[in-house]
Amino acid sequence: MSHRMRITFRFNPDKAVQAITYILSSMGGSMEKVKLTKLLYLADRQSFIERGVSITGDRLVAMQYGPVPSGCLDLLNGVALINRDRVFRFIHVVDTQVSLREDPGKTLLNDADRKVLDQVVKDHGALQTWKLVHQTHALPEYRDIYVDGTSTPIPFEVIARDSGDQRRYRLDRPVVSPETAAAMPCPFNPGADATL
Repeated sequence: MSHRMRITFRFNPDKAVQAITYILSSMGGSMEKVKLTKLLYLADRQSFIERGVSITGDRLVAMQYGPVPSGCLDLLNGVALINRDRVFRFIHVVDTQVSLREDPGKTLLNDADRKVLDQVVKDHGALQTWKLVHQTHALPEYRDIYVDGTSTPIPFEVIARDSGDQRRYRLDRPVVSPETAAAMPCPFNPGADATL
């Protein structure tokens, strides 16, 4: 799949922390890191399919244990290039367990973001961790992209195509809505199909 233009968003670490704590709060305050990253991935994916924008703006990656939002994983692993207090003041990570330390609020999450996060928690939150991992391995974009032993970016164009949603992909190309264009880091004129 070759495009001259890639759909990318600006990763917002503070909004990602609010999404992380929102999920943790909805799930009783503590969960395994691998399950949390799957729920975050599913939320960004669902938000993109439904609204044309990602919640966190993260770069999505296919890894051995399924798809993950790479910036969120870096935040949880303490390797993000931001002040660690912006993360660990609000969450506590011990080995593979993540727990809520302090609520940062929800000021960066709009109503649509919270609605998607609530839906993802409702649909997938009760699943046992490895059942959820296996479900994400079955997602079409993961099957299309993952190469054993690698960490491979999952383009939003592939999610758009594999979603089968006409709002995201039609006429053999991704649809860049005004909302998508507004969230992208470079100026892009929605509807300018010649640049795709």
